[in-house]
Amino acid sequence: MSRPPSPSSKSTPSDVVFTIALTVYSTIWKTTKNKTMAKEEKAVKTKELVFAVDGLDSTNYLNFLHAALCKHNQDVFKIMQAKCYPFKHIIGAKQKVSDGMDVDNSGDYEVMVKKIDDKKPTTVKIFINMKVIEKLPCKINIADEDEAEQW
Repeated sequence: MSRPPSPSSKSTPSDVVFTIALTVYSTIWKTTKNKTMAKEEKAVKTKELVFAVDGLDSTNYLNFLHAALCKHNQDVFKIMQAKCYPFKHIIGAKQKVSDGMDVDNSGDYEVMVKKIDDKKPTTVKIFINMKVIEKLPCKINIADEDEAEQW
């Protein structure tokens, strides 16, 4: 008979399906009675991401943040240990967004990974606000700079 692995043994990364809801904002200009007013519209874009979570790997947190943005074609923002963005997560489908737990740093990410390993959920929902991400520094593409100098 085989014995179950001991709790102290290292766990291997497991693929988890994340449903990522990115809240984006756009400004719409309305003109009524010769007055122009700006109105902010909010839209939620949802995509699924399959990602191997590993709470023991220190770079896994940064890779997850980058993968979540890349899935929504928002990979122009720099993700570094000092410059990360917070998000909310819900494990399971029956919880409300207000019951979601905040993940602000790698320690919170490790707690999230442990909960995912314990519960083995079918869905994990992630909620990201684009207003917070827009405060991050942007990447500078060297190829774009070369083209700008030629003109």
